[in-house]
Amino acid sequence: MPVYAVGQVVGAADVNAWFMPQVVYKPGDTSRSNTTTLAADPDLTVPLTANAAYWLHVFLLYEGSATASQGLKWNFTVPSGANLRYHATFTDTSNAQVTGNAYTGAATPAGGTNGTGVLRGA
Repeated sequence: MPVYAVGQVVGAADVNAWFMPQVVYKPGDTSRSNTTTLAADPDLTVPLTANAAYWLHVFLLYEGSATASQGLKWNFTVPSGANLRYHATFTDTSNAQVTGNAYTGAATPAGGTNGTGVLRGA
């Protein structure tokens, strides 16, 4: 965050960048057809500022195959030199609840699916 001098007027760009939450949401589904290769979501991208700290809150609803072991994998891509640590609660591909694990951005947890139209959350 920039350092301001007493009496300095804070510009609109700084107010928007530093004092307003950056929010992204997914306006609709993105279909993935029978793939095991991770692919970036076209809607869930946030520009980051170097040397800044961020608080990330994600609520993910997903659905997929009725074969739980096929599941949904995810990870996060962050700038070089950045660290991401997070906790996720979800149902894994063995239909077990995952509640205590912590992950890094590069980790690829897998949430189990239970059929089209049956939403699961992470």
